[in-house]
Amino acid sequence: MEKKLSNNDFFDLRGTLNKWMSKWYWFAISAFVCVSLVFVYTKIKKPIYLVQADVLITPDDGGSISPLGDLGQLFGNSGYVQDELYVISAHSVNKEVARRLNLHKVHREKEFILSDFKYDDFQVDVYSEGSVADTLRMALLFKVKVNKKGKVSVEVKDALKNELADVTSESFPVTVDTKYGKFVVDKTKYFKAGEDLKTNIVFMGYDAQAENLSSDLDIYIADRKSNVIKLGIETQNIEYGKDILNGIIAIYNERGVEERALKARQTLEFIDERLAMISSDLSESESDVEKYKKEKGIVDVGAEAAYQTGKRGSAEAKLVEAETQLDILKMTKEFLSNPGNQYDLIPTSVANEALQGIITRYNEMIMARINLLNTAKESNISVQQLNQRIGVVRGNIMETLERTLDQQRLIVSDIRRQLGGAKGVLAGVPTQEKQYRSLLRQQSVKEQLYLFLLQRREETAMLIANSTPKAIIVDEAYAQQEPLGMKRSMKLFLAFLFGLLIPVFIFWLMDLLKDKFGTTEELRKHTALPILGEISVDRRGDALAVKEGGSSTTAELFRLMRSQLQFLMQNPEDKVVMVTSTIPGEGKSFISINLAASLAIAKKRVILVGMDIRKPRLAQYLGLPPTKGLTEFLADPAVTVKDIILPASGQMKFDVISAGPVPPNPAELLLSDRVDELFDVLRREYDYVIIDSAPVGVISDSFNIVRITDVTIFVTRANHTKFSDVKYMNRVAEDHRLKNVSVVLNGTKARQGYGYGYGEKRKKKRK
Repeated sequence: MEKKLSNNDFFDLRGTLNKWMSKWYWFAISAFVCVSLVFVYTKIKKPIYLVQADVLITPDDGGSISPLGDLGQLFGNSGYVQDELYVISAHSVNKEVARRLNLHKVHREKEFILSDFKYDDFQVDVYSEGSVADTLRMALLFKVKVNKKGKVSVEVKDALKNELADVTSESFPVTVDTKYGKFVVDKTKYFKAGEDLKTNIVFMGYDAQAENLSSDLDIYIADRKSNVIKLGIETQNIEYGKDILNGIIAIYNERGVEERALKARQTLEFIDERLAMISSDLSESESDVEKYKKEKGIVDVGAEAAYQTGKRGSAEAKLVEAETQLDILKMTKEFLSNPGNQYDLIPTSVANEALQGIITRYNEMIMARINLLNTAKESNISVQQLNQRIGVVRGNIMETLERTLDQQRLIVSDIRRQLGGAKGVLAGVPTQEKQYRSLLRQQSVKEQLYLFLLQRREETAMLIANSTPKAIIVDEAYAQQEPLGMKRSMKLFLAFLFGLLIPVFIFWLMDLLKDKFGTTEELRKHTALPILGEISVDRRGDALAVKEGGSSTTAELFRLMRSQLQFLMQNPEDKVVMVTSTIPGEGKSFISINLAASLAIAKKRVILVGMDIRKPRLAQYLGLPPTKGLTEFLADPAVTVKDIILPASGQMKFDVISAGPVPPNPAELLLSDRVDELFDVLRREYDYVIIDSAPVGVISDSFNIVRITDVTIFVTRANHTKFSDVKYMNRVAEDHRLKNVSVVLNGTKARQGYGYGYGEKRKKKRK
């Protein structure tokens, strides 16, 4: 039963590893190059450090030290950490940092291969006139070159690579005129005379640098339940990172102090206004009491009214409290009715919880507006929307306040009615006593309001004098000891591994993309046909590599091939071996010649027949003299077999029939009966008949002579025959278009073990 052809698709790990190990030097070179590159890179590349700072955000309680309860909260606002996070990372803060630290100029001096960032020790600087950095919208690149003689060349380009100025062979300072203004390039105290210098200076606006800082900075809340904000920046220059973080914290605290002081000053102005009014009212009330005493001749009011006060004390206390709240409500309404206080905090507290809730919400929106105006203009859409919401809430407060005033008036009226009911009980009290008590009550209300405002005035003054920032610095800017990224040893180790993987990837990619095979193992994966052997490349360039007494690697391989062929030809009648290939250039003629020579050396009668009549090369390869060939025999019945056989001579131990001249009708000649007559004679006279036929993948001549063959040797060539050619060979064998097909791989590299060292032994004997 004939063996079915199939491809062997399993992955030969051992074979692959052996193939790769044979090219170990590529792995060594790749690993050495990768490790060297990483080593040089780590030497010249500046390490990057993480600089961090931590601040604790304290709630803004307005700095109140008053024990009077909720009334004190009206003069402050609570700061929320999430809101403060936006403030501390605001564009205006970054812009101010860039302004104070001159970060709008970035210096990079050329050092060896890479350029080094310079923060404060740069040798050359650029100075601008006026407020160029405030208005500049496009970054400018100053390329400065200084030779050993101190001559300076300055080239200026914008962000679009347009050249703005080019000044050469000048001395410091160099003035450069551009359409953006005049700039002066001058040396600093760090300038090193007598050395070549190449430095690039990027000059940009404060706004542009603020955007760069925003992308470089990492500002976030340490924990969801925490009031700590963490600031971080990755940089090559630790001092640069520290100055930026400390500068941000300082500017944020300055703004916090200014904000609190502003709120306190507004409160103080309002209190002073109210004190002036209350002071006048209180003075008037005291004058009324004094005048009344004189007119009525009252000396000891306390002793006279002690009995009456005990009964009416409770009702009067309630009335005082109710009237106090009524006055506070009137003060609040008066404050809201004043257009000048449209966006000021409401500095009063009321007993009505619903109204107080709306006032608290209104104050929060006012503070949000103040904070927003720190980073935005009045025309900003967010500010406009907030103004609308403030107006709506303000209207709600006025409506609620009107209702509350009406309710409070009713409460005061009710208490007064209660006191009126007590008149029957106090009928014996002189009218003058009741009038006197009324005056004292009015005086008491004014006095409590006056004392309250005096206390708040002192507290506000202390707040202004002792304004504290919102951010408590937990950790000033500090840098971690170890730079970011992997250690050098780990980088070198990974570079070594990567260097080993590069050849693996390249070899794998080459195997994936290549369409040719190079070894017997690769050939076996693509065909199930028996492989007689492989023939290594013979560097001597002699077509007849197998000679009597020869012990070369090629000769030994042909001996192995001869043994394999004899196993295939067990039938005594099998004598004719056709050697063919798929395409030209695979070495079928070389295989035919040396297979015939190997069989002849084994004392076999062998004849080699050149049947590639379209492109005959056999006579040329063997250096045969001109003689009649196969085509002449097939075309002329007068030519006999003996006329075309060239007997063996010299190193050639086998007979030869050359192809002869190229005929006009090669296909018809090979189908003639003269071919059968010829091979009938050759079968009787010889043990082996080797046919050097035409490639089957190019022309069909070889298929025309299958009838006279017994065995077919299909020649393939390493790194020449394609996988598609092997597939064609498999199809030909499966379709039985050729007889008893076996394969030979030609053109492989010689490997240790071929010939079993016979050549070395012969050399030693000669010595």
